[in-house]
Amino acid sequence: MAMLSEMRDRPKYLDRIAMKNSGRIFFIKTAEIDWIGAEGNYVRLYAGKESYLYRENLGNLLSQLDPEKFRRIHRSSVINIDRIQELDLEHMAITT
Repeated sequence: MAMLSEMRDRPKYLDRIAMKNSGRIFFIKTAEIDWIGAEGNYVRLYAGKESYLYRENLGNLLSQLDPEKFRRIHRSSVINIDRIQELDLEHMAITT
């Protein structure tokens, strides 16, 4: 019973994001997003070699993402910590 109560009380975060493109809707799993960059009232989602423009500001989108996985590293950038492959401390770079 305690487990059911814990599951009910846990906040629900997005596990995928609906994207519109050329009259079609497709979905991106949040686990596949490497990082997110702010572009005014939009954000650009980077996933592998692709990037997608999404109409939402960074703060609002970040509040809908799991804080255990997505961390703000700059006022205009959020990174999916599960996608980090390497940290280069000499050049202050992150490889996803």
